[in-house]
Amino acid sequence: MRQRREWASAELLTEKEGEFIDWLVDEAVDALMVEIQGYADERGDDDYNMRLTEDRAAAVKQYLVGKGVSPDRLMSHGYGETKPLCKRHDEACWSKNRRVEFVILRRTDAP
Repeated sequence: MRQRREWASAELLTEKEGEFIDWLVDEAVDALMVEIQGYADERGDDDYNMRLTEDRAAAVKQYLVGKGVSPDRLMSHGYGETKPLCKRHDEACWSKNRRVEFVILRRTDAP
């Protein structure tokens, strides 16, 4: 699941994003190990984008922990601008690249 971010921001943005994360907490995360991945657009230097995306992913992790999810079930990592979804150089493309993704690493209730 991808969630888009504002440029230079690690804040949760919309009610819809909060609703998705609440669903993740209520319905899925008890049985999952999840990596929260933060991404940035190409603007800004590499070090800045890496720190920004670490902060982005950590903000989502903190939100989930605040909702009662065990931090042992969550990993967060920033990838900077290293994995763009779109390679054009315009705002429409940059907004796609500013995002957080949830990656299911494994189910903890699987045999």
